[in-house]
Amino acid sequence: MIGTLTMNPAIDRTVTVDGFRLGTLNRVRKVRVDASGKGINVSKALIRFGEQSLAMGLLGGMTGQFIEQDLQNDGILPAFTWIKGQSTRTNVKVFDAESGSTTEINEPGPEISSANLQALRRDLFSGLGRVSYLVCSGSLPPGVPDTFYADVIREAQAKGVHCILDTSGSALARGMHAVPTLVKPNREEASQVLGVDLRSEAQIIEAVHRFLDIGIPYVVISLGPDGAVFATGESIVWAQASVDMIRSTAGCGDALVAAVVWSLCSGKSWLEVARFATAAATATASLDGTIFPTMDMINSFSQRVCMKNM
Repeated sequence: MIGTLTMNPAIDRTVTVDGFRLGTLNRVRKVRVDASGKGINVSKALIRFGEQSLAMGLLGGMTGQFIEQDLQNDGILPAFTWIKGQSTRTNVKVFDAESGSTTEINEPGPEISSANLQALRRDLFSGLGRVSYLVCSGSLPPGVPDTFYADVIREAQAKGVHCILDTSGSALARGMHAVPTLVKPNREEASQVLGVDLRSEAQIIEAVHRFLDIGIPYVVISLGPDGAVFATGESIVWAQASVDMIRSTAGCGDALVAAVVWSLCSGKSWLEVARFATAAATATASLDGTIFPTMDMINSFSQRVCMKNM
């Protein structure tokens, strides 16, 4: 089974408007509310692939109760640590139907006490015996040190659990040196942590090798509408697919992570990983809100994927 760790979960409230404008009235055409947070999104994508997952992390208040119930309704196993006296955050996503762009307004999350963190570590390492892969995904809430993911990766991998890291900033900088099985930054996150401007193909290849040289076996750098680069020590592939209409970019990177870890668990070749994951992310962009595609949709989009060796 695959485990997901969401340190800063959220309720995503996605509103659709026609021609979003700052500083004036915008009338909402459609509203969608989803349990979210990057690790939770990975679990929700995995269940669409027919893969069970154990969702771990921190929840609090009525928003936390909504998230837990939503995951149970989807058939996902929740194993969260509950924080007292505080509520899980709510994020607002404004999707402009005219431009196809999404503006995200994300709350920072509740302050996490040392007692909350200690309880989480106890629950987390109790759950590790049930999973073969652990996806550490998303931002860290206030009160959690930037070494947290690095510590989790070292302890989990010492227990034989493969770790996937998808975060940013100092949490990524610390975590990548714990040598997870795979890192998945986007262009901006990789640029920030490596100090390399990722505009050209040569710069992207340099960034990939910087991660590989640490000893990380698999590296995926997502590039938004330009697709993603998938790298191992033996192969670097750039994959991209077209989409007729972008309805929401929320969750695309999480769908990509879910597809990669599912493909690795399924024993697919690296080229098959790249194709399936690119199709999954692209299919997600064609859906409203933070929802994820079926296998039939992904298989259809896989025919649109173009790949080249770098």
